[in-house]
Amino acid sequence: MGIISKLRDTGKLSSSEQDIARYILENAPKVIRMSIRDIAKATYTSPTTVLRLCSKITDEGFAEFRVLLAAEINSYSNRKLTLEDEKLAEHMRETEHIIASIETNVVESLRLTSKLISQEELVRVVQIIKQSSKIDIYGRGASNSVGEDFHYKLFRLGFNVEIYRGVDLQYMQAQNSDATHCALVISSTGETPEILKIAEILNAKGTPVITLTGSQDSELLKHSDYPLYFKCFESNLRVGAITSRSAMQYVLDILYFLILNSDYEKYSERVLSTYVPGDLISKKNSV
Repeated sequence: MGIISKLRDTGKLSSSEQDIARYILENAPKVIRMSIRDIAKATYTSPTTVLRLCSKITDEGFAEFRVLLAAEINSYSNRKLTLEDEKLAEHMRETEHIIASIETNVVESLRLTSKLISQEELVRVVQIIKQSSKIDIYGRGASNSVGEDFHYKLFRLGFNVEIYRGVDLQYMQAQNSDATHCALVISSTGETPEILKIAEILNAKGTPVITLTGSQDSELLKHSDYPLYFKCFESNLRVGAITSRSAMQYVLDILYFLILNSDYEKYSERVLSTYVPGDLISKKNSV
């Protein structure tokens, strides 16, 4: 990744470092002739902060930073990019920034989620899942998609597990539940009205409720017997639900492997037995 691209990726920079990065991007040709003190004065920061930013960008310090920045500026100048080339280059820089930003957010989300995981609670959840006659999974949108993956994994292990997409079907699913079932209710906010109604029904039916939420003070927790948590970095719009989906998947994958390891020989044999031979797949596709 080039110097300019790294300066555009502000996810790991402090607010003061971001101010310096913006100033350098806006005044790059001028900056290569400035001292650390000049840049600090121009950005109302300290020489130490300027040096810290340069070290993050190059791992070498201010002198190396100026050399690399000058070389990159010269490279852009020598290529004499056309208007279309400039557009493509800008698009590539934006793409690079998107890639780096998603990586940063997902990695940080998983790191913080791991700190929220209670080993004792996971052990209790494994026990309640294994002793239940049926596991019912509930969720909306991205939560339901993650639930479907967990449904697939448990189904391969031989569990009686069910999940539906439609709210009406989930509502009926809850009405048909009882104390021998257990419910996994997945909700990023823990405030979705339809999910809260379903949780109320499950409580009335005496069904043990496992919740997976991104909030530790949500309304859903009032209906939870076994709360699990994850951490995400999304606005209320939750466009794409990128980090929440990854964090939810992380927690449920841990839960899956704990179940698998609780009786590894039995469950691994079931997983192996569910592989469909390639010739059967070919015959099905040719019908």
